[in-house]
Amino acid sequence: MYRRLIFIAVAVLACAAAVMLAGCGTGSSQKTLTLVQEPGTVQDVAMDSNPAAPAGDVYVFEGPVKKDGKEVGVMLGSITTLFPQMKSFDPKVEDRLLAAVFDLSDGQISVLGSTPYSPNAAQGDFQSLTRPVVGGTGAYLNAHGEVTTTFNKSDNTYTHVITYSTD
Repeated sequence: MYRRLIFIAVAVLACAAAVMLAGCGTGSSQKTLTLVQEPGTVQDVAMDSNPAAPAGDVYVFEGPVKKDGKEVGVMLGSITTLFPQMKSFDPKVEDRLLAAVFDLSDGQISVLGSTPYSPNAAQGDFQSLTRPVVGGTGAYLNAHGEVTTTFNKSDNTYTHVITYSTD
């Protein structure tokens, strides 16, 4: 009988140690996914016929994304510009609203957010941008967190570091 109790006690302690080593019980289930977006297609959908005031212009885009050099899906989305001379905005800043999806082989990750740019800023005129992850499907069901994007001038790719949890 003592052997059985000792066995149970050892098994319980081993399970408790495994849980602590796995980080369970700390509330931490944060994951990181790093994707590289290849140059893709960008299409300007002009919503405003006045080129001097591009408020509401929409740029739609899509490009393949790779993980560890292997293509795993595409990133697609749209960027809508807000004109800097609107009364509630700083005239030296143009806000761009992003709605995008990482459409991956095991689910989707949705991203929404805004970013201030200098008016007429070109592609990659930033060090890095952080936007919220607002949801997901499949392996990313209930995903929430953030994605930090860095433009790589050497090859015109974007590195997206997605930090999220699904709890």
